[in-house]
Amino acid sequence: MGSQPGVLQATFWPGGRVPSDGHLALWGVDDVAEAAATVMLPAGEPAQLPTVLPASMRARRKVVPADVPARVVPMGTAVRALAALPLDWPAWLRPGDSVLAWSVAAKLALEFVAGGRLVPTLRPGGPGSAIAQWRIASLEDSRFTALTAALPPAAHALRRDEDDSTVWSAHDLMVAFFDAVADTCARNPTSGRGSAKPRRSDWRQEWVAALTGADPVVSAPADARIDELGRWAAPLVDAGGGGEARLCVRLAVPLPQTTCSPCGRWNTT
Repeated sequence: MGSQPGVLQATFWPGGRVPSDGHLALWGVDDVAEAAATVMLPAGEPAQLPTVLPASMRARRKVVPADVPARVVPMGTAVRALAALPLDWPAWLRPGDSVLAWSVAAKLALEFVAGGRLVPTLRPGGPGSAIAQWRIASLEDSRFTALTAALPPAAHALRRDEDDSTVWSAHDLMVAFFDAVADTCARNPTSGRGSAKPRRSDWRQEWVAALTGADPVVSAPADARIDELGRWAAPLVDAGGGGEARLCVRLAVPLPQTTCSPCGRWNTT
């Protein structure tokens, strides 16, 4: 097994039914929880991260597959923590470049969300069902391109499920992260939790509820309808696309009297 970096690293780890089910994996040191707390990051839960490490202390190019101890943080918590990290650090406290890269990515993704650059999508989810999710629209932005090009290897050193001998590319993992931020921000994770899903005669009503609540599953419309929605969304979510139409969703801060006291949470209904 190769040697760990010896400084706190971060890797985005996609997974689950929707993009917001992904996690930020913290790793690279013996005591990840302590290192995370030192730089004001949540400790998360223990996991084994499927990554790659240098084959030896002297190796510069040769890597070997490795499952390393990590702490995984849910997207909602991770995005808030990453966005709060400063850019300048004293040398003795500075985390790994991968942590700082995902911090910059979180701030840029939140800017995109605040600017309304989200697209609702629907994909097949199995017999008789579909999955509603949000994605970031129009990634044709020089800052996104520059950030992807500069992403440190540790930030995307995640082995792919379908091919254990390869890791995610910087571009693919960055797109997945931006989609996860969009899906996280657009949902109310407590909406509909613990209660039976109401029956709706129109699949479009189910779709809206599934886009904003904790349960993303809807009764699938005809395959042709899902394909039609996919064709509509494709030019908006593909980095090289340029669709004629764009859905704009602007998030507005509610007035003080619309929040529920004393918790201060925003009401969404």
